[in-house]
Formats: sequence, structure tokens, C-alpha cells
Amino acid sequence: GNQSYFRNNPFTETQAKLDFLKTEVSKLGNVSILDGNVEEFEGVKFGGTMAFNDWTWAFYLEPEPDGNIHKFLFDWHYWFDYVNWNYMKNNHAAILKSEMQKLDKVISQRPDIIMTHYIPLFFGVEQEYYYSDATTYFYFNGQKYLDQLKNESTWLAGHTHSVRTKDLVQGDGRTIHLRLNPVGYPDEDSGNAERMDEFLIKL
Repeated sequence: GNQSYFRNNPFTETQAKLDFLKTEVSKLGNVSILDGNVEEFEGVKFGGTMAFNDWTWAFYLEPEPDGNIHKFLFDWHYWFDYVNWNYMKNNHAAILKSEMQKLDKVISQRPDIIMTHYIPLFFGVEQEYYYSDATTYFYFNGQKYLDQLKNESTWLAGHTHSVRTKDLVQGDGRTIHLRLNPVGYPDEDSGNAERMDEFLIKL
């Protein structure tokens, strides 16, 4: 996810927290943190990383070539990601480059299931958020990855807390299953639990 957990403890840097979590999770033996890696379980390959927003939506809202990215970068300093992180000096370009390199590595291994926290734009944007400046902080242009996915693969994303499922049929006949926000927060929408069957995956 994009939040920095364990705020009330000795950790002062996000990478140190992530390293701690990876170490602790490795002791369990049956849990993996997907951070640019692919894990196989019963013949099914799961790959993922956090990903990151790339300002694509900002250009949709304000197509002027100069100025708008500076504005959104300035606003990002007040966004909850920036406020709660201490990661890679909170340099947006550095984080984006790192996460996209991780995603490149994941997709190159042709996993059956891809998981990211941030959302590829091919999922679509809900009408209620279509003209919101904040939308650009949730999405990235994932078209090049969509073109590389194998038939019947599934992409699971999160971040916005709005539950959606969709099967995306490509021109070459491939079907990509999109699953967005299976749970969200318990107090957000009591109907979310009723849709859990849409997110079940048969192995």
C-alpha cells in the first residue's frame, strides 16, 4: 500500500519499516510481500509491487505543457502519501522510476495475477472522480503493461476503495480480468462484503 505504518515506534524511515516487515513476514513461511517480485503457489504465479502515480491524469485535466506538473508536485507535498512517508527523500520522480522498474520486472515474468496498490488507467475512472484534481494521485498509465499480459490473467489494484470488477477483452482476443478494491474500509460500504465472490480465484 501507500501508507507508512508503525508511526508510533522507533522507525523514522519508510524503507527501514519495509525491511523490518519483510524480515518478519519471512518467518511465517506462507506469506510473501510483493515488492517487485513474483511468487508461485500451486502453479499460479503472483507478481506485484506498489506502483505509483505518474501525472497522466493531470495532463488530461490541464493539457498545457508547462506549469501543471509543478502545481501538482507542489500539492503533493500536502498529500497524505508525502506527509506520512520518509522514503527516497520523498522525491516523486525517484519513487516513480523505482516502482515502474519493479513493475517492468514483474510483467516480464508473465504472472497469472498482478497486484498493485496504485491503479492503471485502463481500469477506468469513476464519473464522480473524473474532474477531481486528486484523481491524478491514484493512477498511472499502464497501457504498455496491458499489451504484455497473457490471456486470462488478472490484475488486482486498490487505493480508491471503490469496488469494481471488469473483464477487458483485447483486440487480439485476450481477456484480462480487472479487480479493484475487494474490501476497502469496513465502515465505508457494508455492501462490499456481499461482492467478495467476485474476487475469488480458483487455483
